Amino acid sequence: MKKRFGNRLRNLRQQAGLTQVQLAERVGLSDRYLGRVERGMVSPSFECIERMAQALGVDPAELFLTAGQMLAHAPVMGSTLDDVLQERAAILRALPGLTVKFVDTDLRILWVHTSDPESPMARGLDCTGQRCHEAFHDRQEACPGCLVPQAMARLEPVEGEVASPAGRSFLIRCTPVMGGDGTLRGALHLSLDITARKAVEEALSATRRRLEHMLSSLPVVLYALDAGADFAQTSVSDNVQEVLGHHPSDFLETPGFWRSLVHPADSQRLRQAIPNRLIEQNFLTLEYRVRHGAGGWRWVRDSLRLQRGEDGKPREVFGAVLDITDSKASEIALRESEARYRTLFLDNCTVQLVTDVTTGVILDANPAAEAFYGYPLSELRGMHIASINMLGPVKVMDVLREASASRQNLLRFRHRLSGGELRDVEARVTALEISGRPVIHSLIIDVTGLRTSEPVGGPGGD
Repeated sequence: MKKRFGNRLRNLRQQAGLTQVQLAERVGLSDRYLGRVERGMVSPSFECIERMAQALGVDPAELFLTAGQMLAHAPVMGSTLDDVLQERAAILRALPGLTVKFVDTDLRILWVHTSDPESPMARGLDCTGQRCHEAFHDRQEACPGCLVPQAMARLEPVEGEVASPAGRSFLIRCTPVMGGDGTLRGALHLSLDITARKAVEEALSATRRRLEHMLSSLPVVLYALDAGADFAQTSVSDNVQEVLGHHPSDFLETPGFWRSLVHPADSQRLRQAIPNRLIEQNFLTLEYRVRHGAGGWRWVRDSLRLQRGEDGKPREVFGAVLDITDSKASEIALRESEARYRTLFLDNCTVQLVTDVTTGVILDANPAAEAFYGYPLSELRGMHIASINMLGPVKVMDVLREASASRQNLLRFRHRLSGGELRDVEARVTALEISGRPVIHSLIIDVTGLRTSEPVGGPGGD
């Protein structure tokens, strides 16, 4: 029976002068799938049949009957019509939830087929001769909003979405059938149960609303681009206005709007990365500046992923933009701080030590200290200050605590080098705090032979 349906579809397509490719494009299917339908290998959905009929310029009933005129020219609504429709019962059974009824002008059922498990026929009842509303809905009068009377009154097809008295949802199409003498003979009524689909749509709608609410509260802007030559923007999340100060329509309606926001110093780098690196790697993360709608520049991190079609060709780009201005400012400040640290500490020729006030452990030393004391930096860092200061552990800890209280900033000590040699030094000390830990930063100056009369371990003078 699928083959009969496919043959009917092929005949109507050929009568319309369309190729499979042309009809497939109009219906929104692949020509390969359409070919499978015509060969009777697959059964299309009700919505697909609707689109096929529209593309062919015929009533959907034409795809179920040999011709609509067969109904019109049937002299008696009996065996001839029944024979024609029964031949197509197998086709109709392949469409879950579909009910096809032919009723007369009094709404009495002349022929019916259904694959709806909730119908009276599924319970073994014969509905022929009964009024539709009596057989299917147990009502004495026509159902409110029924499209059959409307179609017969207008003498033209009527379609729409209708809720049954039991609360089920149906997609309906009613087509009036005229006799050979031009009089109305009845109507063909097609209904598809979409109750489950409606429930899914409502659940999806609720999920979409929750997702949109979540996206609107996130600092990430989601967008999509057509992976064609111009990489045109096809969508952008609404929170782009809150994050970057521009309305979503600006990106969708103004070609190249996003590129126009990029800082001139970053623009060339982006043009080189997109599309070349993106097409090569399929994934790309970039950091650059864009102009905010309120003025000024904002740093963003843009993560792009390329999606390809079944033929392997680039089809679409999905991206996520995060405002990283604050973290970028911290990063820049950190780099500047590290540069100052290198200039003032690591590259300085003055011996420098950083000592923990609480433990007396040397936390850091610069290369000049390594050269002066003769210990490698890996050993100096972690050594107790008493290992090089001749005051002894107890006295040197007292001096550290006093220096931390800023009572003294110039001290004189005798320090021992790795080879055992003793040197008189001046220590210019500064109390600091690093990560909540009190430390002493010392600038060590060798004064051996210059101030031998000065007491070692006491305060110094200028």
